[in-house]
Amino acid sequence: MAKVIAGVNQDWTGVITRKGIQLQELKLFGAKFDLNKDTVAEYELVTEESRKSMSSGILRGAAGAALLGPVGLLAGVSAKNKNKYTVAVKYKNGDSDIIEFNKKEYEIFFKSMY
Repeated sequence: MAKVIAGVNQDWTGVITRKGIQLQELKLFGAKFDLNKDTVAEYELVTEESRKSMSSGILRGAAGAALLGPVGLLAGVSAKNKNKYTVAVKYKNGDSDIIEFNKKEYEIFFKSMY
């Protein structure tokens, strides 16, 4: 199950629906929204290489933090497991999250961006 590990919607979960991936707040009658090209402005797969680059960029105050803002500081979370994909997401409303997907969820997320 996908999980928001940092950001505005921290601790929300993602579920697979007919429309793709939907983030859901973990409470009774909690908010929910679809992750797709209509809600996501930008996203980046956080790899070991990009994580190091992002971290050093943040330390130097470089433009690498432009995508993530303060959430970029939390991008140090690493997904070394090949079946886990950590993705930094910036929404069209300006909010940002870091979401961890399994392989199937990531493939669905990726397809819904086009």
